[in-house]
Amino acid sequence: MPAGFYNLAFLHFRGLGVPQNAETAIELLAEATGSGSIEAAWALYHQYQEGEYVQADPERASNWLVRAAELGSVAAACALADTLEGANSFGPPASRVFELLEYGFHRPILVEAATLLRGCLR
Repeated sequence: MPAGFYNLAFLHFRGLGVPQNAETAIELLAEATGSGSIEAAWALYHQYQEGEYVQADPERASNWLVRAAELGSVAAACALADTLEGANSFGPPASRVFELLEYGFHRPILVEAATLLRGCLR
């Protein structure tokens, strides 16, 4: 059912066949993400990053980016690696992820990012 929530969310964003309502759209995307939709997590990241239908909120954007990567999005893992690289000057993104793991930051997303980074660096 996540695909249904995801599709319905975009109808609400654009007001197609339903009243335009960004708040409802965000709730539907969050519901889809809770059911495992990578696309919905990525869409929430994008909404809060760009502020297309909601006010931009970098903290919320980061949270949804992490969630998308946790769900298995290679694009989100790459964006997360770029974010880590942009915040610190420790060399290539992969070295930053591995460095964080070395220092005991064993959040599942870092392990996933380290696993998925091979696709980003090709």
